[in-house]
Amino acid sequence: MSRGAFLMASVRTLVALLFLGVAFAQKADDGADLVILGKVLSLDPKVPVAEAVVVRAGQIERLSSLEGARARIGARTRVIHVPKGGVAMPGFVESHGHLRALGKTERTLDLSDATSVDDVVKRVAAASAAVPEGRWIVGRGWNHERFANPVMPTAADLDRATSKHPIALYRTDGHALATNSAALAAARITNKTPNVAGGEVLKAADGRPTGILVDRAMDVVTAIADADPAPELLVADLKAAAKRCLEHGVTTFVDAGTTPAELLRLAALVDSGEFAIRVHALLHASTPDELAAATARPPIRDLSNGRLSVRGLKISADGALGSRGAALNTPYDDRPGSTGLILAPLPHLLTAARKALADGWQLCVHAIGDRANGMVLDAIEAALAERPVADHRFRIEHAQVVAPKDLKRFAKLGVIASIQPCHATSDGPWAPKRLGAARYAEMGYPARSLLDAGARITLGTDAPVEPLSPIRNIVAAITRWDPDGVLGGPFKEEERLNRFEAVAGVTTWGAYATFAEKRRGVLKPGMDADVVILEADPLTATPASLMRAKVVATIVAGKVAFERTP
Repeated sequence: MSRGAFLMASVRTLVALLFLGVAFAQKADDGADLVILGKVLSLDPKVPVAEAVVVRAGQIERLSSLEGARARIGARTRVIHVPKGGVAMPGFVESHGHLRALGKTERTLDLSDATSVDDVVKRVAAASAAVPEGRWIVGRGWNHERFANPVMPTAADLDRATSKHPIALYRTDGHALATNSAALAAARITNKTPNVAGGEVLKAADGRPTGILVDRAMDVVTAIADADPAPELLVADLKAAAKRCLEHGVTTFVDAGTTPAELLRLAALVDSGEFAIRVHALLHASTPDELAAATARPPIRDLSNGRLSVRGLKISADGALGSRGAALNTPYDDRPGSTGLILAPLPHLLTAARKALADGWQLCVHAIGDRANGMVLDAIEAALAERPVADHRFRIEHAQVVAPKDLKRFAKLGVIASIQPCHATSDGPWAPKRLGAARYAEMGYPARSLLDAGARITLGTDAPVEPLSPIRNIVAAITRWDPDGVLGGPFKEEERLNRFEAVAGVTTWGAYATFAEKRRGVLKPGMDADVVILEADPLTATPASLMRAKVVATIVAGKVAFERTP
């Protein structure tokens, strides 16, 4: 072949290859994976509203006009329409919940709507009649403050339900347990049983246990009644929790206290692709042994492309206000001899804070009373003085009673307040009885006060303590009325958040509180395509219509993980 002919053949081959490459590229780029058409609430201040979202390879490709988005629809593109009056917005972040407990509610006696002690007894009797003798009856959700006669169910009451089954019934906050005589006998709790550090066995005037156990005193019963389940039950619980999350538009869940057994099963589920939501796990670290076990390995920042992070340490500094276990600086107004319980003393908090700063853990401490909140801030301040870390993002979970002098310390120390607006409305009818009207008015359930002091906040529901519903939580935050319309309100109306703050609290601010603000929390190009589509716009809908609004679809990493059937 002549040199000229060879050159011509080479040119023809090159041209053919170029055309082949163009054709291959056109075939490969046969449209977006997902296109969402309708109003988009991005929460990105640069482009706050758009007409469509285009998703490719698990990320936001662009926010677009309707015309531009339709141009990206190909043969394989999934198209979802936002309903009239609704929005597509960043997926919800549940900033404080209990994953296994949420899933376990599917197989636990639900007492959340019990109206009296007699109602509790009747339900327990019915449950015990359906299971063999000797099997534990485990329930959750009773709240004596909602009873017409606000007393806790005692062993004498529960003995009327059954004497052939041990009973363990968790109060709604999980910080008090009602048991019967069979359960007390199984746990060997008698009139000679002393209180433990951080726990109380309530006793009658004659010294006999009433059957009510508070905080650490519950442990001996819990170890028997609520031992680690069979692996298949644990997996079922986790899957049930994920399903509930998706139904409510939750794409990221902060699991506020998980065990090694739960974490192993969760990691296996995530790795297998059987678990759609993202989890930011906090490991139990309330005792020295738990802290040592939790920190034996370094934090896991990003497992399975952002599906699981294990970098939080969860410590309970005190109990709950409802069971009078929250640690206060001065006695309870309705129990003058008590200032509550310290579950994790200052030396342990200081050790944990030092360890967290040294190794890159996020310290997350349950603190409800003003004494507990001040003590946690003291520990963090001391640890930071020794090792200044600018971006630790330590958190205080709940922060329900905060002394005015401590509000600015949240901002000064860079501590995020992880609060639950729905607690403020659920507790509103009875919290003044615990604290006294003056202390409740000055310190109780801050939200606006924390923001005005310069602190960062994030919002959660504490599910299953409260219903898993970011929408309900938004309504509680912006109104301070009971979202269900039962308990009334407003409860400290001056602490209301505006609509943007409430929405940011369950999206953008939640992403920041899990170190994920560069990947999630707003909808803009390059961010993970975690999206929820709602029937109403939370920035404009009335509270009543917002409460009626349903989740149309939940999308995680560009995949439609839940879609409501008509």
